[in-house]
Amino acid sequence: SVPASPPSLNPDYPLTINIVIAKGKTIPSGEKIDVRVGQKVIMNVISDTDDEIHAHTDGAGYEMQVQGGRPANGSFTIESPGSFEVESHHLEKIIVILNAR
Repeated sequence: SVPASPPSLNPDYPLTINIVIAKGKTIPSGEKIDVRVGQKVIMNVISDTDDEIHAHTDGAGYEMQVQGGRPANGSFTIESPGSFEVESHHLEKIIVILNAR
């Protein structure tokens, strides 16, 4: 497994989160990650089953479809301060919690 890259203190640099979903588990699993308002978040996902990743950010949030066995990636920008969960809808598990300041 590849852990999330360390958060940057500069919102001009994106935060990349590498996510693995396999055998009913997620890596990372519930980790808290600090991000900056205005920072872009990139998610690289590999899953053994079809899934939907949802980031509960501003407004409707961000949703990304994942097909089992095929790498997927997507991105969104943190627009306001707060704590935002990124979860696997099919597993109903929190992957990370983004703490934006």
